[in-house]
Amino acid sequence: MEVLQAVELWVNPTSAVSRRIEEGLEKIARSCAKKKQKVAEIERRVGRLLGQNSRATGLFEVRVTEGEGGEARLAWTKKEGWSGRR
Repeated sequence: MEVLQAVELWVNPTSAVSRRIEEGLEKIARSCAKKKQKVAEIERRVGRLLGQNSRATGLFEVRVTEGEGGEARLAWTKKEGWSGRR
């Protein structure tokens, strides 16, 4: 009989995955600052970035809002004390 063990997955908040997400968010934010972007387009880019780096998505709280001129604005925070354990 095979015994299955539960495995805890966790991500160090300073790991390569979390750095990749942060760098990607910074790149998206720079593109929003340079040119007026649609909110739906930025939401897709953020979703794609988080989907490609899913192990650390819980570390970030990301908000895409619409500015007064209709442009997309991106803001995010890194959660303190997040362990990444599932």
